[in-house]
Amino acid sequence: MARQVRRHAPAPALLTLGLLAAVLVGCGGSPAEPESPFPARPADIDVSTLDPCTTLTEQRRADMELSEGRPTNVPVGEVTSRACAWSNFDDGFNYTVQLLPMDAADAVGSDDSSLTQINGFGAVQGTGLGSSTPICQLIIDAGPGQAIRVQAQSTLLDDEGQPLTFDQVCPRVSNFATAVVESALARS
Repeated sequence: MARQVRRHAPAPALLTLGLLAAVLVGCGGSPAEPESPFPARPADIDVSTLDPCTTLTEQRRADMELSEGRPTNVPVGEVTSRACAWSNFDDGFNYTVQLLPMDAADAVGSDDSSLTQINGFGAVQGTGLGSSTPICQLIIDAGPGQAIRVQAQSTLLDDEGQPLTFDQVCPRVSNFATAVVESALARS
């Protein structure tokens, strides 16, 4: 026997819904902003004032045996963002910092992503296979409408001729991101 479905809400339920809507919207005010998936930032980092190639100190670059940073501009929707890339030709890792005019929360829920923190800043970690080589990225919540994307990609194969695993690549991006955020905080 089919179960009967009630098509009209009773009057008390409508009254409750009306009161709930009034509380959420407020008296003539704008609706509340959605809650952030990230913890409160320790500080805001104004990415519009940063040079992405200076987000890695010379000492850290030397310690990681990285090439000079190569600045570039990357289209992001209707705007262009600034980025910088470094390489270590001995260990086969490439690193990128990109300054994004977007909320990091926009990346929450994308495929193969998870929430994490870097130096107290909320971040979204994502993984993917570029051209068959693993890439791990963090999109860090730098400020309202601002994010820092940090990427690490392995281009060499292991001893068996296979690409490195994400478990081998992602710790590299976390360490790199920690250095980038420290430098960006000192410069902003």
